Amino acid sequence: MRRRPIPRRKPATKATERQRDEQLAMVMHLRENEGMTFGQLAPHVGMTRHACIGAYHRLRDAYEASCECTKPENKDGGMQPLWWRT
Repeated sequence: MRRRPIPRRKPATKATERQRDEQLAMVMHLRENEGMTFGQLAPHVGMTRHACIGAYHRLRDAYEASCECTKPENKDGGMQPLWWRT
């Protein structure tokens, strides 16, 4: 039985990396600020529901591990929603 070759992914360019980053930031924003469910998020950002769930949890865990905002004095509300778009 012959195995099919594994398809190779194209190397990411800076443009595709930026699009992916903006897509993931939008997932975080819509989930946390707009209160959308993952089922509502998925078609909006062009991902599957489970991809949204996985991306959200990976980002949230990475952010919480490296965030200095755990101190009350750092939570001043200085970052507005959708700050990356300005």
